[in-house]
Amino acid sequence: MSNNTRKVLSREVYDKIKAMIFSRELAQGDRIPEEKMAEFVGGSRTPVR
Repeated sequence: MSNNTRKVLSREVYDKIKAMIFSRELAQGDRIPEEKMAEFVGGSRTPVR
């Protein structure tokens, strides 16, 4: 996987987490579900971290 691909996946994860916060799907103190985010981008948990 190229470095650019990782950056794109990382940005997708960032955008998804941000949307989850704004929609109150994630609240203060909640843990971010790495597995769910990895499934969302169709990759491993590395871009999530």
